[in-house]
Amino acid sequence: MTAIALQGQRSFLDNLAIVLHRAAVAYAKHRRQQAKRAQIARELYSCSDRDLKELNIDSADIPAIINGTYRR
Repeated sequence: MTAIALQGQRSFLDNLAIVLHRAAVAYAKHRRQQAKRAQIARELYSCSDRDLKELNIDSADIPAIINGTYRR
């Protein structure tokens, strides 16, 4: 192969490595967010209605809280 062809191939591999790295970072971020939502769900669903009332929320509000769409 010529030097230009090798340079183009390296560039492709470098770009591929960058894309794969970004995908891995995005996936790791997604998993952290998913774990955080699961922890919030466990904690809220373990609360009694009385505990939730002290927090000024209803059990019907829990899915919105977990998804980050809850508005008072």
